[in-house]
Amino acid sequence: MPKVLVTDYAWPSLDIERSILGEVGAELLVAQTGEPDELIALADGCDAILTNWKPVPVEALDGAGGSSALVARIASSLERREDEAGQKLLAALAEVLETQ
Repeated sequence: MPKVLVTDYAWPSLDIERSILGEVGAELLVAQTGEPDELIALADGCDAILTNWKPVPVEALDGAGGSSALVARIASSLERREDEAGQKLLAALAEVLETQ
């Protein structure tokens, strides 16, 4: 089962992300604070990291598979994640996770 770390988000729920990534059986791990130590701990064994504003420490990338870890910024604006382009990004991530 692929694991995806969500560092932070500004919307009421992760329903869209859970729906699209759930199609490939991905489990979302959601950071509570997004502080570097928390992200490093949660990233261990993750296949991907979704971030909104929080910087992702290099140690988190190492824990998430180093150069094979996927990192995607999930919103350039709050409305973006609900439009077609935002959902295409999540669908592309799901497709990559499914082939790993």
